[in-house]
Amino acid sequence: ELVGGPAALHDYIQSMGIKETAVVANEAQMHADDQVQYQNWTSMKGAAEILKKFEQKTQLSETSQALLWKWMVETTTGPERLKGLLPAGTG
Repeated sequence: ELVGGPAALHDYIQSMGIKETAVVANEAQMHADDQVQYQNWTSMKGAAEILKKFEQKTQLSETSQALLWKWMVETTTGPERLKGLLPAGTG
C-alpha cells in the first residue's frame, strides 16, 4: 500500500519497460485466498530486469532504495527459498 496498491506497482513496473511481470494482489489478498498468489507472476527475464534496474539505482530515491535493500536482506521468511540457497555471507 506504500506505493498505491498492486495496480500502481504493476503500472510502475510496466512503465520501466518490464513487460514480463504482473502484480494484481497484495499480501492481504493473497492471505485471504491462497489461489490469488498465482495472479502475481514474473518470468526469469522480468525478474532479472527488475534486479538490474534496482542495481543501477535509477528508479528509486536513495531512501526508498535503502528501504527496499533492507527488506530484501533482513527478510526472515522463506529460509528454504532463494535467500536460503545463497552462500553464507551473500548480500
